[in-house]
Amino acid sequence: MSRRTTDTRILQPALGRPLADPKDSGAARWHIRVVPFMTRYPTSRKYREALQGWRSAAEMARDRWTQFTVAEQGARPFMYAAYVAALDREEAAAAELALRSLGRAA
Repeated sequence: MSRRTTDTRILQPALGRPLADPKDSGAARWHIRVVPFMTRYPTSRKYREALQGWRSAAEMARDRWTQFTVAEQGARPFMYAAYVAALDREEAAAAELALRSLGRAA
């Protein structure tokens, strides 16, 4: 006593959902959930801004040092003061970045 049905799907008894359709070569058989694999914690806008601020301050400090090393004797005191100011700016940017990094670590 075989019963014919018009539905060609095969149902798994435990789940009660279609597992395969003969027309799709078994492609619908696998129910795969895609889960993103993250190696780093997602960054916030404030963290990215702090990182960019620190990078630009560090670049400015490097540029001021280069300008100091090639400056003429009369301009060296002013160039050294500009270099020290750039170092202070880089220190403040590094402190801001450290605060944002602590939030990521927690």
